[in-house]
Amino acid sequence: MKNLKVNKKVLATLLLSSSLILTSCSVTKCKINESHAHYYTCEYEDDVSLSKYIPSERKKINGFKKTSDYIIITEDDKKIYNAIEKEENKNEDKPGSLLEISKNPEYIEYIKENYKNKLFYKCSMKVYHADDTYKANPVNSYMPTWDDFVFYTEDPNNENATGEKSLTYYTFYGYNIVKDENNNYTLVRSEDYDTIEDVINNCTLIGTETYNKYVTEDEKQIQEFEENKTKVKSR
Repeated sequence: MKNLKVNKKVLATLLLSSSLILTSCSVTKCKINESHAHYYTCEYEDDVSLSKYIPSERKKINGFKKTSDYIIITEDDKKIYNAIEKEENKNEDKPGSLLEISKNPEYIEYIKENYKNKLFYKCSMKVYHADDTYKANPVNSYMPTWDDFVFYTEDPNNENATGEKSLTYYTFYGYNIVKDENNNYTLVRSEDYDTIEDVINNCTLIGTETYNKYVTEDEKQIQEFEENKTKVKSR
């Protein structure tokens, strides 16, 4: 990989350049002669919108809706988009929709809020169980039983806590666009990072599926989390 380099300057032309946004293109029928990419948006969750530029005239692509805004693009930009599209549509380990990190702050905040490492406490309690036939006819049906009901809570002082703990934690990864000596572009997946901040600092793109969720009862990992409350490195 020594001949590859991150080409953020070219990527900016396709994904960043807000100064190049134009608005004279009709959404229903495009009359622009130059090569261009339209600005597409998607409602991901309540109050969370995603956005990206796509060189297409389709009204809707994978949930993203076309707007009248656009940017003029070069042949290199088209190659970059093709590399992104290829990664999005691969058969295995799909990243979801790939987004430029700096232009999707709402999504980044959504990740920070909803994918936090958390410690859960195992609880167990007896639950009285009687089916409907017993209630209707106690004499000629199965006797009711007391069953164990297990659940997890973030409250360490729950009266039903067993003393056992479970840790749910996440790792994140992103992508960078690189150009080789033959002027071909490809996407390179980053390593798995312990925090989303690491992805922001080291990557250009992030996908809507670029995270991993783990659940462990390993005492060493749980102790590590209790000490720093954020990272979990003992995997």
